[in-house]
Amino acid sequence: MCEDFYDTLDRGLLVLDKMDECDVVYAYRQLQEAEERLEAGIEEMHDWIAENSDELARAKDHHPTRDTFGEDVTEPVESDTDYSEHMVKEDTDNDQ
Repeated sequence: MCEDFYDTLDRGLLVLDKMDECDVVYAYRQLQEAEERLEAGIEEMHDWIAENSDELARAKDHHPTRDTFGEDVTEPVESDTDYSEHMVKEDTDNDQ
């Protein structure tokens, strides 16, 4: 029975070594740290919202992709202008 225990340990160490080699251990630690930062950030946001609730209540709502007239500023402008002459690739190689 003791031999089975040591075989498991040896197998486990091989797996851990491979996990480390494949950066699984590093990635897991990074995820843990990111989760801690996320939780701290959420807590800070809750505190900030609680402390600044009056300022937030007075803040003017403004949609980030609309202008003051309510027009979507992310839509491409329709234009009949042909800019293809300005889009010519120039040869920048000076190997002469």
